[in-house]
Amino acid sequence: MANIVIGSFTPAREPSDRPMIRPGKSAAAVETYSSVAYLSWGVSIVGEVIEIGWDYLSASDFDSLDAIYVTDAPVVFNPNDGSGKTYNVNIMSLDGKYHIGVDDAFLRKEVKLTLLIMSEVA
Repeated sequence: MANIVIGSFTPAREPSDRPMIRPGKSAAAVETYSSVAYLSWGVSIVGEVIEIGWDYLSASDFDSLDAIYVTDAPVVFNPNDGSGKTYNVNIMSLDGKYHIGVDDAFLRKEVKLTLLIMSEVA
């Protein structure tokens, strides 16, 4: 499986935590005296929140993601998960911790990237 792509950026490392990307169901239920009323608007990928994580990420890769984050504009996300689908997303948050590794390599650990799916690219 190829690495994910966010905008024009491809991290050097694959995420260590990556959920399946699936449509969510928008539905509501209200209990009545003797039954239940159920309303469903079906399933949709729009509005789904995806959290991607890395145990460790290089400082330069983190900075590249941060540059996309602060731009605050939609970008194309290719999960390269074998589905062939890509999505227009907004980066909702990007967090991590400072870590100095072997040979004074500057890393970010416990990196979490949260994406909001705006639409599927046609």
